[in-house]
Amino acid sequence: NHYPATYGSRLNWEILLGLSVLGALTRHWFNLRNQGRRAVWILPAATLGMVLLAFVSQPQRLPAPPAGASAGVAFTDVRVVVARRCAACHSATPTMAGFAAAPAGVLLDTPEQIRSQAPRIQTVAVAAQSMPLGNVTGMTAEERELLGRWIREGARLR
Repeated sequence: NHYPATYGSRLNWEILLGLSVLGALTRHWFNLRNQGRRAVWILPAATLGMVLLAFVSQPQRLPAPPAGASAGVAFTDVRVVVARRCAACHSATPTMAGFAAAPAGVLLDTPEQIRSQAPRIQTVAVAAQSMPLGNVTGMTAEERELLGRWIREGARLR
């Protein structure tokens, strides 16, 4: 969704450069092939480069909570963050200018909808930090941490 690996990473320029070089290398292979020339090393090298780039651009994994840790994040706190930072776009009736419907059909109006989207919230808002898009609503690092802890604790609606 919105290619967060290319701009939501601390390595965003390196990832963009890698994609550009690998794309050009692949195009060069096709050009040579269409001329009847063989360069068998190019395609495997580009494939290996893409695999390495995919590995490098993964969002960081958050550690699991320690065994026996108490589940301390209340859903009411999570709901406040979602209402302030996410629901302007991800609602049945978005209030953000330019949105007639929720992007990608992701609705975060009810507790059940929020819980069902917990894995996606973890990926795009906590790990990749690519949502809110351009951080237009000003989500803080503390709010991202709160969402991450809630998800790691099992995304309970208590």
